[in-house]
Amino acid sequence: NPPSLASKATTVSKIIHIRPGNRVSKVQSWLLQTSTIMSISPPVTRHDTLVITFKQKMRRNRRKLIMSNLALMILIVYCNISISINSQLHSIQDSLNPIKVTEYSHSNFSSAINSYVTNNTSASASAIIPPKVLFDPAISIGDNTADGANEVHGINSTIATERLPYLTMYGDHRAEISFAVLPKWLQTYFDWHSEQTRNSSNITKYVVLTCHGTKPCGGISDRLRPLPFCLLHASLVPRVLCIHWTKPFGLENYLTPPMYAAGRTVDWRCPADIPLDITRKFGNCQSVNCIEEDIKRMRSINDKYVSLYVGCRSEARINYHNNLFQLHTYTHEAPIIIKWQFIDLTGDIFRVMFEPVLALTQSINDTMTSLGLKENEYASAHVRSRYPIKTALRKIDKQGGLDFGYWKEYLLPIINNAVSCANHIAMNSTIYFSSDNNEVVNDTITRDIPVGGGMQVRPVAMHRDKEPLHSDGINPESQISDFFPMIEDLLIMGGGSCVAHGVGSFGAFGAGLSGNRCRSIHRGPNVLACPNTRTEHGCESVTKFNKGKILFDSGLARHGLITSPRCYRTKVITDVESNHNKTGNV
Repeated sequence: NPPSLASKATTVSKIIHIRPGNRVSKVQSWLLQTSTIMSISPPVTRHDTLVITFKQKMRRNRRKLIMSNLALMILIVYCNISISINSQLHSIQDSLNPIKVTEYSHSNFSSAINSYVTNNTSASASAIIPPKVLFDPAISIGDNTADGANEVHGINSTIATERLPYLTMYGDHRAEISFAVLPKWLQTYFDWHSEQTRNSSNITKYVVLTCHGTKPCGGISDRLRPLPFCLLHASLVPRVLCIHWTKPFGLENYLTPPMYAAGRTVDWRCPADIPLDITRKFGNCQSVNCIEEDIKRMRSINDKYVSLYVGCRSEARINYHNNLFQLHTYTHEAPIIIKWQFIDLTGDIFRVMFEPVLALTQSINDTMTSLGLKENEYASAHVRSRYPIKTALRKIDKQGGLDFGYWKEYLLPIINNAVSCANHIAMNSTIYFSSDNNEVVNDTITRDIPVGGGMQVRPVAMHRDKEPLHSDGINPESQISDFFPMIEDLLIMGGGSCVAHGVGSFGAFGAGLSGNRCRSIHRGPNVLACPNTRTEHGCESVTKFNKGKILFDSGLARHGLITSPRCYRTKVITDVESNHNKTGNV
């Protein structure tokens, strides 16, 4: 709050520092509803600081009072922690009637604030804590409701009149379930990662997944497909893994870390001082020996930041690295990964590390509500219409501009077969259809599509007037929200029971988010009628690698492994709620 700003401007800004792990996107939306705040600005590289601009200048004491109360509510409501409040704090003493309690917690904060609002009805008190933004942090899991709140119950019907949007498919409650089914070594790394980011210092070291400038990185699915191996690599050094993208925008604009246990969170966002150009680069390996040398070299250097690049444009290289993750994770046999496939644990790893930001949560909730979709009660079909199988499509693959009228004759058999395949693996289910072209989607959901046996189905989707942008395209005029439809399609696919996808890794990512437990491949590159055997890749022994390698020589490496239901079918698989516990014995 520089004096120059306070004296010259009609608005006054103040900064709140938010500790890693907070749901800052929700905090932003929540704070913007207050009557005294004009805007909130996040930093470019990391959302651990909020710049809050007030609508008018006001006395310093009143600003301090407002900020202290806001900070207090953020800490308790959104950090899921208990803190002690000293009634002698200078900022709290500025209040006419401070709250006279010594302990606030996640569970009892609502009633305390209700009492505070009731007993302090002055103009300043109502401006500090407007009743309409009070929420009950203890939410109940339910279905998407018509008001977009998904059964998030307010603390008091006379006070709380608005509710946070909520998804059954992603969030803290799902992170807890997914964490429990991961192999022991990954649980250990996530716990260590959480401890390191909560108590970071100048000696904390990071391994960074980057995407900047004009360098081809692939789309979001290509970039995140090697994530399992990158976690394995980071755990063996060890270093804190973080993701730093500026192309097209930071991933934190779309996804945020959830909490998975007692306030723990895998905060994959990089610190604010991370440079765009990291000197030490690792990766591009094509053998175990090369990977082992990388691990040894990374252990020996003291640079705060090093980057790791697997090769997003090489299917075979990513699969090779992810198969090493499989061999490090499963007992007896591990599923073989081929083509664009994501590993079976993708959904669980994703739910521990990511949940959609508040705006995306609201959009997904609204879409699913309007279409009547409930988790695990629908199938998805995805068509990558711009995939550059034909030479003429290469120019519009990433930049867009597909003329559906021109390509309709070519695309209709692909679209119809995709829907038919989705119906085959999820008979009588609603089919959610998505594509990288809005005209393809709009045409598909306005006609009945034959699926065999004299039956016809009509898929559902949202009408959109713009073609989805490719995250590896060059779109200098684009806004953050322009990429919301792409992420929304991905996360909705991941919440369904089955996915039918074709070429490219985007549809395969959606299938991976649903655990690969029910999927079909409808194209590759030509139309593939269903049923087919394209999803049956077999398993390989996890004992074929020699002991003595860094990747396989530790006691932890063979302790707490999990069983693959695809490879060891005699084991009983216990489903937890939404059938995302796929691992059998842990």
